[in-house]
Amino acid sequence: MPLTPETREKIFRKAASTAIENSHTAIKQVWVALFAGGTFAFIQSFDTLMGCTRFPLFQQRHDRCTPFIDPNNAHLFWWNLLIVGTFYVVYLLTFYRFYVGNIRVFDMRYVEIVKFVALAAEAQTDDENRNDYARLFDYIDTNARSESIYLIVKTLVIISLTIDMNTPATFLSIYLLVLGMDVFWIRVLARRPHRTYLELFAEKLGLPTDPSNQPAERRRGIEDLRRMFPGDALAFWATNNVNCFVFLLLILVPVWISKSNPQSELAAYLDWYYTAAAIVAFVNCIADLGRTWWFYNPRFRNVYELFRPAQAAAADGAAPP
Repeated sequence: MPLTPETREKIFRKAASTAIENSHTAIKQVWVALFAGGTFAFIQSFDTLMGCTRFPLFQQRHDRCTPFIDPNNAHLFWWNLLIVGTFYVVYLLTFYRFYVGNIRVFDMRYVEIVKFVALAAEAQTDDENRNDYARLFDYIDTNARSESIYLIVKTLVIISLTIDMNTPATFLSIYLLVLGMDVFWIRVLARRPHRTYLELFAEKLGLPTDPSNQPAERRRGIEDLRRMFPGDALAFWATNNVNCFVFLLLILVPVWISKSNPQSELAAYLDWYYTAAAIVAFVNCIADLGRTWWFYNPRFRNVYELFRPAQAAAADGAAPP
């Protein structure tokens, strides 16, 4: 018995949705493998750092210490150890930001929106489903084809931070490259309608996205709703990383000059440059996580309240406890 046109269309939708999800799963598996290798290098670098300390619990490995972490230099040893320790914290935060953040973006693009459209299709007419799937496939097709390859290359750069974490100039130069590559991804490769999923989500569920002229209880839900989706997070990431890239570049220029010319007057201020750069990198991570935390870890309670009529929510808010 030949398939009806409607059945053929449904089969194609299912097959296309499965292909989209599987391609995303393959990318995630590559990320897992790469970051696993970076974790091993991170542990090795940390073991070397601890071997350069005076702590009796660790095997002393002064022969493997970099000139920056020299236990014989009592004047600067502990201060430099604090700077390098900050680099380890920065890497852990960077690992979380880029691993969890990139996966959240791709989960929403390739998995969650596909499943959402499929759920909505169960309660809609064929014409409505045809329009929704057309919007979905247009949304998927607008992705830059080179984006996944570029993100894998960026991941390789991120994990290269772990190779020589005890040498500030190397670590900071690679971190600067990571920021630059991320800004390029957001501004060039990922310049696309990121709000498509938010608009589709709000449209199908009848949720407001404009907090103006809304009571305080509903404004909180709308803000949480907007922060669940990548549009706001990507905009902040771009601004935050551009600002930190500029500050870090201004700090590293004299570092590079002093490294190429040790007799330069700038060489006397290297520790100050390293301290300032470590602060900039740390603030970059904290600002990111502080501002976009609810994208990494969405919260739903306030959003769920948006399904209640505005009058009922306002009345509950005004009622005494």
